[in-house]
Amino acid sequence: MKRKTNKRMAITKSQKRMLVFGAILFHIENQKILSVSFKEEYERFLYGIENQNQNRETAITTLEQLLALTESRRLDSLLAEKVLDETDIKKEISKKMKISLQEVQDIRSTYAWDICRLVAMSKWCFWGGYITREEMWNFISKGVERASENGDNWKSYTISFLIGRRLAGFDIDDVIKQVKQIFYSRHPFFKRIKDIDVYKKYPFKYNRVIYTN
Repeated sequence: MKRKTNKRMAITKSQKRMLVFGAILFHIENQKILSVSFKEEYERFLYGIENQNQNRETAITTLEQLLALTESRRLDSLLAEKVLDETDIKKEISKKMKISLQEVQDIRSTYAWDICRLVAMSKWCFWGGYITREEMWNFISKGVERASENGDNWKSYTISFLIGRRLAGFDIDDVIKQVKQIFYSRHPFFKRIKDIDVYKKYPFKYNRVIYTN
């Protein structure tokens, strides 16, 4: 089911914050970070859906698996059982991201690998007409809540994403430049990217206000 028009959809500050959890993948794909407007070329972004003949059920199943942290939990389990060794991976991430090795070693979960893909793919599936706007925000909000339960800040989130990506069998050399631009709120040379500084603008967690009598 294709969308015939490209509409601009107003979103709230809270919704923009939730989209930040997919910022890495949005930036890698040269998409606007804080936007849910769709494009005609949405098809190439529907990760996890093999071809145009796939249906709504497949899309929702994929999103549910990401929300359940299916792959992240599998990777974390293999790490805990010493089936996988992340030593070299963490050294690589530390060097390329210019983050201390100790900080990278402290991250023991790959949850952000699934959450970042969930947020991005929820938008892409909405573009494709596989899910409604309401369903998109429902998946995204649940994913962000899960991220808050598993992580503490954007640094740990970024490291978690990169560890998960490498353990899942993907290189990081082809994305490290974009990841660093998001992480350090740094524009590329000779180009300015709108909302590249989202990690500075939006908190990883909401501050809870405690009222006392």
